[in-house]
Amino acid sequence: SVLRFFSKDLTSNMFYFGINGKARVENSDFPGFNAYLEKVLRSEGLTISYKVADVLRNQVNGNVATITYVVNYEIKEDNGIWVKGNETVSMAFKKIKDEWKAVHFSVMGMEDEKLKGTCICEFFTTRDDDGELVVKTIVPAGKSYTTEFNNFKFKNIDGNKAIRSGEYMYKWMAGGQLVQLNQEGEVINELGKAENKKEAVLSIIRNSIYADNCARIKTLEK
Repeated sequence: SVLRFFSKDLTSNMFYFGINGKARVENSDFPGFNAYLEKVLRSEGLTISYKVADVLRNQVNGNVATITYVVNYEIKEDNGIWVKGNETVSMAFKKIKDEWKAVHFSVMGMEDEKLKGTCICEFFTTRDDDGELVVKTIVPAGKSYTTEFNNFKFKNIDGNKAIRSGEYMYKWMAGGQLVQLNQEGEVINELGKAENKKEAVLSIIRNSIYADNCARIKTLEK
């Protein structure tokens, strides 16, 4: 186990900047670090690439030592989360009973790219309840987020609903099934089921229009 290289008196602190500029701070200890490692091991479909890019400084003085290095990382999940970034890590070691143990580490991290992640949607009604919805979607786009506006028009046809957003066309059937159509009206993609208009629009955003960007969606109500 990797824990054998860490002292039971371990302390740590981590500071991360996301690509949206928001900071995240975490302080932990040996039990907390152990819980984090167990969570990673239990995570299915998670791939972490962690490569040391540069060693900035290392020093040994008797039974104590320090090292500072830079790493590049990539995190991928089966559901599409894909983040790239870098960390500057400083670690302090102490020789305990002829074994070197890490007693403290500090991490300063920054996301460099988020290629797929959480999209945030906000709904605006432009006509009556059976007419149009405008949705503002904040989308991960590499080194930043972009803000997109999509207009969804609904039309009743033979007990079903036709949905159009720009060049995209969909059919929302009376039973709830939602499909994407090509210009000839043929089904090219099945998008699952939706119970109401907002569920239908969110499914279209996640599984069609921004399928390459949105792994999950959060909504804001106007």
